[in-house]
Amino acid sequence: MAEPIKITVSGILEDLKNGYTRTTGEKHYLGDEKSIQEKYGLNKSQVTELFTHEKLKGKKTITIKAPAFILEDDTEDSVEISDAPTDITDIKDSNENEAIHDEEDASTEESTPEWMA
Repeated sequence: MAEPIKITVSGILEDLKNGYTRTTGEKHYLGDEKSIQEKYGLNKSQVTELFTHEKLKGKKTITIKAPAFILEDDTEDSVEISDAPTDITDIKDSNENEAIHDEEDASTEESTPEWMA
């Protein structure tokens, strides 16, 4: 007589977490031996008996659903047109005053003739 298969509750819970279904006839069954029935070589009534254990009762396959879309917020780094200055006088140069004084000094020196200096 063959030795019985050792199956652990934690192993079954891990299988359910990894997408394994109870049997091959369930709607979420993906094929490729992704059922507990196939993994442990059990028949359908043995799988039913397995899930009568108090820690396995009502446990279902955990299906991971991929999102249908990815929403990306592209408005954070953009500048709205209404935030930009609309009048040229709103824009100031930090050297504006120095430039005006330099031009005035240069123009007064040039306008004074040499014979008057």
